[in-house]
Amino acid sequence: MIKLGGGYGALDFAGSGVVHAIGRYVPLAACLLFGPRIGKYDNQGRPIPIPGHSISLAVLGAFILWFG
Repeated sequence: MIKLGGGYGALDFAGSGVVHAIGRYVPLAACLLFGPRIGKYDNQGRPIPIPGHSISLAVLGAFILWFG
């Protein structure tokens, strides 16, 4: 049990606080380490738009996420 200020307690069930903290900090460190993707900006520093994607795959992915 983790004691917070003022006598209030927070119970960390099965280390979920650590798991979610790692899920936040590792992608942040990866973004800072790797930087933007190659080809994201043109010579003047303006972002290049990403062309459209398959709407059927987007709907399928949303359905799988919703079902899961």
